[in-house]
Amino acid sequence: MVEENNEIDPKDLDNLNAETEDNQNVAPDDTTDLGNSLDDKPINQEELIAKLQEEHEALKDKYLRLFAEFDNYKKRKAKEQLELIQSSNKTLLSGLLEIKDDFERGAGFLENATDIDAVKDGITMIFDNFSKFIEKQGVQEIEAKGLDFNPETHEAITEIEAGEEMKGKIVDVVVKGYTLNQVLLRFPKVVVGK
Repeated sequence: MVEENNEIDPKDLDNLNAETEDNQNVAPDDTTDLGNSLDDKPINQEELIAKLQEEHEALKDKYLRLFAEFDNYKKRKAKEQLELIQSSNKTLLSGLLEIKDDFERGAGFLENATDIDAVKDGITMIFDNFSKFIEKQGVQEIEAKGLDFNPETHEAITEIEAGEEMKGKIVDVVVKGYTLNQVLLRFPKVVVGK
């Protein structure tokens, strides 16, 4: 077994101190020229300035091209969005024109109508067509009657005495409310029991 010697030899300590002093005595003038050591040629300031200006111009050109490309992208997206809105309006309006045609046929029929049941059936048919059309567009009626009043989704018109079981509940809907693709279009206007 080898025993460890934890004692420091005074000769080793003197050698260490001498090496440290030698390293501290290095003068700043003794450093080599870093500029010359990179490619073993002296650096010409004029060449360096010209090279930096050339790089600057290249980066500036790249930046301007990128900025112009982004500006063109924004304009193209705005145009596409406008075209999308216009085409969706076209689809909506063409569907409404079909319902308008139904109303015109019904109005022409009313002038000579003698059968009130046929008139009722015609109006009901037009209403059903219109209801189906707006449902296809994503419009949904907000159910409110008999539910608890919620000021975030209902607009109270008035309060009436309605008994203990209807207190704080919606007794009647004066104007129906609607959502479009689950986004509120119009609050239902309601009568609340007190």
